[in-house]
Amino acid sequence: MILNPSFESKAAHSTPPMLWEGRGTNDNSPSDIHDNLSNFFDVRKDAQDGNSYVGMVIRDNVTWEAIGQTLAQPLLRSYQYQFSIHLARSESYQSFSKKTREETAFTEAAVLRIWGGNYSNHRGQLLAELLLVEYFGFGCCV
Repeated sequence: MILNPSFESKAAHSTPPMLWEGRGTNDNSPSDIHDNLSNFFDVRKDAQDGNSYVGMVIRDNVTWEAIGQTLAQPLLRSYQYQFSIHLARSESYQSFSKKTREETAFTEAAVLRIWGGNYSNHRGQLLAELLLVEYFGFGCCV
């Protein structure tokens, strides 16, 4: 069971959603929490479910943001699990680039990877991968 699946939290930049942990690269800030009124980094989207959503970015210096949480029960090898997720790509994501030292639009399409592991921040097995995240819902079985 995933806790806080809608990423409900108070809008804030560089803050993972409540009950989630930042698991991206250590060189940059963690994910952001957006709501229908926030405009961190010039991102303006409405939440698909609830009042807020998580925003993550991949950057030109080969760093990325990621979140995760420890499940209350482990996934079992002989079972099939199903989930769905709503993804969107922002038309604008303005942030400082450590590579160019300038304000940059980070709007390239991304890859969603869902990993399973035995402990926090452990990428033991790739469970699902979706290339070129644009704007659509995604359902997957793992």
